[in-house]
Amino acid sequence: MKREQITIRLPEELMDQLKREAEKKGYTTKDLIIFILEERFEKSTAQE
Repeated sequence: MKREQITIRLPEELMDQLKREAEKKGYTTKDLIIFILEERFEKSTAQE
């Protein structure tokens, strides 16, 4: 799968939460964000 790079600015509290959750699950922060987005869009597509 081809990937594109983006830059986003997140509230510090949200970034801290993402980092903690990624560490807990053994993911990188980037991989956790990708996982969350894919999961969200899969659910959205299934509901249509």
